[in-house]
Amino acid sequence: MEKQIIKKISDYNEIFSLIWKELKIKGGQNALDIGVGTRAISSKEMLNKKLKVVGVDINPDCQVHSKLLGIPVHICDASFLPFKDDSYDFSLAFFSMHEIDPKKHIDVLKEMKRVSKKMVIVEPLPNTNEIGKLYDKIWQEAMNSVGKFEIYQTMDYWSTLVSRLAPKKKLQYRLKIKKSVTKANADEFCEQGIEHFKKNRVEKKYIDEMKNLTKKIKKSGMEHTDMIVIIGFFD
Repeated sequence: MEKQIIKKISDYNEIFSLIWKELKIKGGQNALDIGVGTRAISSKEMLNKKLKVVGVDINPDCQVHSKLLGIPVHICDASFLPFKDDSYDFSLAFFSMHEIDPKKHIDVLKEMKRVSKKMVIVEPLPNTNEIGKLYDKIWQEAMNSVGKFEIYQTMDYWSTLVSRLAPKKKLQYRLKIKKSVTKANADEFCEQGIEHFKKNRVEKKYIDEMKNLTKKIKKSGMEHTDMIVIIGFFD
């Protein structure tokens, strides 16, 4: 296992601060967002840094961000990107790779390398505590039930894939959120999952399971899963 930097963070905003620092970004650089998503979290963060952002997503609903954010959004398979070599200063896959068929992971990463000088992968790791494992299980089964992927991989898995691309330099961070999910914020935390389930029209039983899990979290709390940030430099 390669060396990793373990860092405690207070919230998700610190993830972006870490990425911007390591990439030494400058306003006006070209950035590719792999998996814009319905909330376009990473695209918005990149726009806040005055970057020239282009997004890709396989979900046609994400095309709406072309108007909402004023950025090009290409509806395509990330393993076949419609861009020329070295079109971007960096590409970022923020919480999107676990929603892609694992058989395509290496192809997606190869495409990210082809079109950009640097790549960043941000992913949740599998939960290790009892309630966290149940949370993962509900998410995975719910999304699988509607034909979607929701598979969390280990640090070694992602590190090995990036290493196969022979980067000139690679950085690995394991991030731990300081605060746990508690009685005070359990409803808000789980409601995000429930709303996502409703949008994807999953069966009611998964929504009920998430509601029952909320009760368990209120009693004993739940630690946030760790996250990984892997940055590959190719220039």
